[in-house]
Amino acid sequence: PLLHHGCGSESQANRLAAVPRSGSAAVTTVPMRSVITSSHELSTRAVPQVQAGCPGHSQCLLAAGLVMLEVPLCAIRRSACYRWYWVIWSAPCARGAQLPSTEPLRGPSNPAAKWGLLIVGAMRRRFFLGGALAIGVAIVVIAGRECRRRPKPATGTFSSGIAYARFGTGSKSLLWLARSEGPTGGLDLMMMRPTLRPFVEHGYSAWVLSNPRNMPTGHTLADMADDYADLIAEEFGGKADLVIGHSTGGMIGFYLAAQHPDRFGHITVAGAACEWREELQAGNLEFARLLAAGRKREAVAFLLSSVSNMPPALVKLLAAGLARVFFSAPVNPSDVMITAQALGMFDGRKILPEIAVPVLLVGADQDFYFPEELLDETARLIPNCTYKLYRGKNHLQTIYNKQFPKDVLQFVQR
Repeated sequence: PLLHHGCGSESQANRLAAVPRSGSAAVTTVPMRSVITSSHELSTRAVPQVQAGCPGHSQCLLAAGLVMLEVPLCAIRRSACYRWYWVIWSAPCARGAQLPSTEPLRGPSNPAAKWGLLIVGAMRRRFFLGGALAIGVAIVVIAGRECRRRPKPATGTFSSGIAYARFGTGSKSLLWLARSEGPTGGLDLMMMRPTLRPFVEHGYSAWVLSNPRNMPTGHTLADMADDYADLIAEEFGGKADLVIGHSTGGMIGFYLAAQHPDRFGHITVAGAACEWREELQAGNLEFARLLAAGRKREAVAFLLSSVSNMPPALVKLLAAGLARVFFSAPVNPSDVMITAQALGMFDGRKILPEIAVPVLLVGADQDFYFPEELLDETARLIPNCTYKLYRGKNHLQTIYNKQFPKDVLQFVQR
């Protein structure tokens, strides 16, 4: 759906509950505020050593760095860094935590411990903001160099008005029916690159497509499937080798599979089901209304508030950056509202039994929009369905994981 940028409904409490605790042996502890925080003290006083079985001081450095870089790293590497963060942060080196006190270990002989304690100490003092800013700038510079080093996808617009971004130049065609706004460039396309790379390596040219443009009032998802079928006939010789639809694109993919099975060789639907949660549809319309009015920051803030428990100040800060990343391209207000209304009317239960071609359905058990029971029902309704359910994944992680391209390629090669 239009709202599909959420990161799942898993709470911080659940994440913390899942982190393994250290052994039950009794230890003598020292409050964190008593930990040495200056280079002079490190050179003259003993550094407490973490007891065997607990994370070492080298992890203090990594934990300190990750807590300052949580937002930019998670934007670049998606939710993986968030999981690493919680695992490492469970070490007894968090702010306000306690360190076990055992035999002393001199600072100069353990540089990792020295720098780890320095950073943790700085986090509790005025140096935290300066350090976070410096490391954040370094991350941006490194990511920018990496993006410039990699070849950029070719972008453009077909005569029908559908925008595209193309990865690779292989002889086989892959059409990716993406979210409603389609490819916007920058981080948005960078996030898709790891998922599309295996397809490019297998000889595909991957075309990431937007939704149809300048749609008439009352245009439905079935009509959008007709638009894509016409595009394939005009631009791809009448048949695409592989079609992948995710979220809104997946729901359109159901109609494409039922009404135009001759326009593709194989089709995969990810992160979509026979319907989506009814209680979210009113929020989707409000999000579309804000986006259509050009109030992109407010739209993203509304989304973040709907799917998370983040403080308002953090929501406002993140909304400013995410609006630039995911909604940088101009949007047609009419198309945004028409798509939202079409999503509100969607119910695929009538069309799914009419699909005569094999379909690979991929879902996630923590999908906020398409829960597991709806995915199971969808798999039962499609006559020839190969069903993959990823455990511990959310809506975006359905496609942003290493297993997804492997499963799709295996399905195609059967």
